[in-house]
Amino acid sequence: LRNNPGGLLQSSIDILDMFLPKGEKLLTTKGRTKGSNRTFFAKKDPVVPSDIKVAILINEGSASASEIVSGAIQDLDRGVIIGRRSFGKGLVQSVYQLDEERRLKMTTAKYYIPSGRLIQNPGYTDEDITIDVSEQDTLFATVKGRKVKGGGGIMPDYEVEVHKYGPLTQECWRQGIFFTYVQKRKQNYSSFDEVLATEDLIEDFYVYLKEQDLDISLNGKSLYNDLKAKLSSIDSTNAELNSAFEIIDGFFVEKEASLFDKESEDIRKRLLAEFANHYNGKEGRIRFTLQSDEHVEKAISILEDQVAYRNVLRLENE
Repeated sequence: LRNNPGGLLQSSIDILDMFLPKGEKLLTTKGRTKGSNRTFFAKKDPVVPSDIKVAILINEGSASASEIVSGAIQDLDRGVIIGRRSFGKGLVQSVYQLDEERRLKMTTAKYYIPSGRLIQNPGYTDEDITIDVSEQDTLFATVKGRKVKGGGGIMPDYEVEVHKYGPLTQECWRQGIFFTYVQKRKQNYSSFDEVLATEDLIEDFYVYLKEQDLDISLNGKSLYNDLKAKLSSIDSTNAELNSAFEIIDGFFVEKEASLFDKESEDIRKRLLAEFANHYNGKEGRIRFTLQSDEHVEKAISILEDQVAYRNVLRLENE
């Protein structure tokens, strides 16, 4: 459910129906009017047997209906949540037809998951609506007594840091260099498997990269360029000043050159992802990137570790 902004409330209830026992409370909506107060229960026997382990991936882009699913699964101890704290969007929106041309959208209620937690993040307001922050930092309990934090959003059972790309990889991505390289080299290969078998791919990309006009955002480089321009405008013929510029320019050149070695593995993965997209489409790209996805790797390790999975959900005696 990473980067899943949500959807229909009923869809989230239907998904939970597949995993949770019939009659289990899944969600409550609370508002100022009687009609806004509703409680949703699982209406069917689960499709997925209870002995099948479940892991759900979330991040800052998981919101609304996706938080209903992940929050209920966590509160009812049906699976583990992995990733980063979700967005925290738990407001019920109702649309009223005013006339043929105008509609009014109003916030009429809030979502509460089984433990009593409010999904809504108090730091987020929708259309200048002020949110009650009384539940911030409040502790709640899951069915088996695990402590979970309130305050909006879903906090994962296992938090995984976001992988941060270096400045060279970021600049190549921003300028579309991975894409243009693949377009220029695609005629050299007949399939993605052939690309994977290529030993000199990264070396060839390095040669290609040197031909590009890249302005890499190194720490301090922008400030240095501004200072250099100002000092040169005062006295562009000063020998000592120009000598100092040469030394500092050389420092940044060496720094940029060393980035390729430091970031070569990330660069290789981004290149291969672009090739996978070219030969196998979006599905192929996703399939390839999941092979080195830290969140997926963590989920697999937990699902394969019977002791760790049972411990986090307090299933020791079951």
